[in-house]
Amino acid sequence: MIVGCVRQGLGEEALSLFRMMHLRHMKIDEFTYPSVLNCFSLVMDMRNAMTAFFDCCVRNKSYEEALRLFCEMRIMGIYPDQIVIAATLSACAELTVLEFGKQVHANFLKSGLKSSFSVDNSLVSMYAKCGCLEDANKVFNSMEIRDVITWTVLIVGYAHNGRGKESLNFYDDMIASSVKPDFIAFIGLLFACSHAGLIEHGWSYFQSMEKVYGIKPGPEHYACMIDLLGRSGKLTMFKELLNQMAIEPDATVWKALLGACRVHGNVELGERASLCNLGHKVKTQ
Repeated sequence: MIVGCVRQGLGEEALSLFRMMHLRHMKIDEFTYPSVLNCFSLVMDMRNAMTAFFDCCVRNKSYEEALRLFCEMRIMGIYPDQIVIAATLSACAELTVLEFGKQVHANFLKSGLKSSFSVDNSLVSMYAKCGCLEDANKVFNSMEIRDVITWTVLIVGYAHNGRGKESLNFYDDMIASSVKPDFIAFIGLLFACSHAGLIEHGWSYFQSMEKVYGIKPGPEHYACMIDLLGRSGKLTMFKELLNQMAIEPDATVWKALLGACRVHGNVELGERASLCNLGHKVKTQ
C-alpha cells in the first residue's frame, strides 16, 4: 500500500499508512524504509525528509537502521543538527557501540555546533551504558544544567558497572541539588544496593519511594529488594515483603525469588515460587 501511494505521488497518504504501522507496532523491513523516505521527499526537501525519517527510525527503536541513515546523510553532505546528534547518540547507547558514538561525539565537536541539553544527556547516557564512566563523568561535570534524567543515567550506569557505593553518592548529590528522583532512578539505586549488599540503605530507599516521593514501587523495585534480601540470607524478610506486595508479582520478581532460593537451598519456597510463576497464586508462609 505504501509503495502504491508513493508511485502515485500520494506522499501524505503514504506517511499516514506508515504512522499507522508505527502505532500498531508492526515490523518495518528494508523494503518499507526506502518507500517511506521517497514519500518524505515528496512533501519536503531532502534534508528535512531524512531528518524526519531518522526520527521515525529512532522512535520505532530501529537503531541500526537509524545509524545507517546517519551515515548516508553524512555521505550526501547533509550535516545533522543537535536533534539528530542527540538521537544518534541515544541509538549508540542502546546498541552499546562505543566507537561509533565516539566518532559522532568527535564530529559534533568539530562541527562548531553549540551543545544542547539533549546532546549532553545523550552523551552521558552513551558513555555510561558503554561502561566508560570517566567519560560520562567528564560530560556530566561540564553541564551547567542537569535534570533527573542526567542524574539517573549516572546512578544506573555506576550501579550496572559494579560501583554501587559511588552510585549512592550520586543519589545523595542529586537530592542535595534539589532534583527529585523518579521511578527509574530508584531501580538503579536498589540495584546498586543489591549488588553491594547494602541492606539498610536499600530498605531505607525502598520505603522512601512512596512515603517521601509518592512513587509506588513496581515489579522491578520489588525484584531488586528480593534479590538484596536473598543475597544477604534474609529469607524471612523477603517472604514478608513478598506477602505485602501491593501489585501482582511478575516474572522478574519470581526470577529473583527463585535465584535466592537456589543460593540458600530453600526447596519449599522455591517450589511455591515456581507455581506462582506458572500462574498459581500461592501465599508464602
